Amino acid sequence: MERAVDPNESGKLVAILNITSNIDNAGTVIYRAFRHPGAGQSWWMRHRAGMRAWLPLFLLSACGTSPDERPVAVEVVALSVLAPSCGQVQCHSSTTKTKGYAFDTFDGAKAALRQLIGPTAERSKIIEVMRASGGERMPPDAPLAEEDIQLVEAWINAGGQGL
Repeated sequence: MERAVDPNESGKLVAILNITSNIDNAGTVIYRAFRHPGAGQSWWMRHRAGMRAWLPLFLLSACGTSPDERPVAVEVVALSVLAPSCGQVQCHSSTTKTKGYAFDTFDGAKAALRQLIGPTAERSKIIEVMRASGGERMPPDAPLAEEDIQLVEAWINAGGQGL
């Protein structure tokens, strides 16, 4: 087992297992560390295949749990959140301008956002459609990630700076 310091984790040591080549060794280390006193190796031998399948998933489940460090700015909202999800050619692009909105360019996104944001996130049309259910939700094929919606809400609640 290798140990490395992740600078984004405030100096905490993060254990990194070489899952691809050392899964048996990692499983054996975990087994030996947590086995019941007096228990034989038969449990490990019976559950070895299952541990090989679930151990990588368990270890990777902690990945991506750091807070969103993107700045709350119109550039991030327009270019990182809205353009890839909403600015597709079949939706709200400069070519189609569905419902009069274009999110594929920074200027188009700013113009659309001026029409869609309210004084607070709760009173903004864009948040309403992002959080809607069924056919009212945008984008209709796949919802935005919760962290993306929260970023847009934070930007609106901060006054929608940059419009």
